Amino acid sequence: MTKIKRTGWMLFATVLLCSSVLPARAAAPFAPRDPCVRWTLYEMAEYATGAPREVLEGLHHAESSKGRNTRHPNPDDVGEFGINMRYQAARNRVFGVLDPRIPHDATIEAGLIYMDYLRSTGDVTTAISAYNQGLGGVAKHGINRAYVAMVRRGMPMKGVNK
Repeated sequence: MTKIKRTGWMLFATVLLCSSVLPARAAAPFAPRDPCVRWTLYEMAEYATGAPREVLEGLHHAESSKGRNTRHPNPDDVGEFGINMRYQAARNRVFGVLDPRIPHDATIEAGLIYMDYLRSTGDVTTAISAYNQGLGGVAKHGINRAYVAMVRRGMPMKGVNK
């Protein structure tokens, strides 16, 4: 499991966001584009967690219309990624302390949750469905095809299996 220390993450984010820190021709093999261009929230989360930015963008779209609607039917779900607070203490022990009400933390946490499900299932569709209903829900009720379709509609489909 990936565990992020709060202070380390904030320093990491500061280094990535400050274009003046990296020279114009910096040899950064992880950089998705010119290092002087600011990284998007999805790109930072992709680098930190390994979750494809397209999937993160799709989850963001499905859970809150990319931040425009943060009211969730389940009162335990909070923030732009609809992260369930009921399991937050356990996640904090595994991933480090992240606050799902803060967009940067929520994006990182969503990526960590998705990658955990992807490692458990080995399938993108099942991992996306598990993000919504958990592995137990997928085992009990099957894949939530409507949710998966909503996530895929929010994805800029490049590099992700259909």
